[in-house]
Amino acid sequence: MDETAQPAAPSRPRSAGDGVLAQLTEPPARRVVLTTIAANVGVFALWRVGRKGMAPPWLANVLGRHFMCSYNHLKAGRVHTIFTSTISHHKTSHLILNAYGLFLFGNVAAEVLKPSELGFLMAMSGGTASMAHINVHRSNPVLGASGMLMGLVTACAFLDPKHEFHMMLPFPGLRFTMLQVADFCLVANLLGFFFLKTRFPIAWAAHLGGTAFGLGYVAGGNLRGDPRLANIWRVHLDNVPEDWRQTAISVDESIDRIRNFLQPSTKTSE
Repeated sequence: MDETAQPAAPSRPRSAGDGVLAQLTEPPARRVVLTTIAANVGVFALWRVGRKGMAPPWLANVLGRHFMCSYNHLKAGRVHTIFTSTISHHKTSHLILNAYGLFLFGNVAAEVLKPSELGFLMAMSGGTASMAHINVHRSNPVLGASGMLMGLVTACAFLDPKHEFHMMLPFPGLRFTMLQVADFCLVANLLGFFFLKTRFPIAWAAHLGGTAFGLGYVAGGNLRGDPRLANIWRVHLDNVPEDWRQTAISVDESIDRIRNFLQPSTKTSE
């Protein structure tokens, strides 16, 4: 018995909102980044509500027990805080900086990695960061996504080492590559851990823990022959001299632009 073809149902007209949604969720791994940022914002909102006395007293207790990580937390069996603490922030500035970094560098990684790969990288970078902090500072609890961010930055350096960032400060137009950004973060965190940890209340050990997992992720990819991840040593040998030469050129160009802007016009009125 022959079947007659049915007319296709009319497609729904695409709206401007469809285009915005596609940009937010494509590539698919970007959803991991946005979900992580949303989780950070949500937990931060709960902290704020609890601190302002706008919620039941038990809320602050739940957040303190389950969204901060310390040696005592782990000793009490709350192992999940290794991960839940990485989506928890007390301070607005801390949240904004980490959320911006996760969005900026997460989108670099999302162009290359699958959702499951990016989720694994971010979660384990954060978890390793928590463990590194506790190993060094047993008496001090830790929270925040900075360690997760450091692991992400490190991995991005080998997923897309030539990705360029154009800065507004301290020189407009200053250029850095992803590899330079990662190297700078590593050096800054090492200096902070060894020389500045008594002056600045920053979880330097957590930063280094996240960085260490990022490097381990890349090294594992190199051993598996994953072509998406550049070789840790080769990419530095091939790119570092030229990258810094280009940065120096961008500084000169920026200084020239500032000088030209500040110089009074030499044209005479007619």
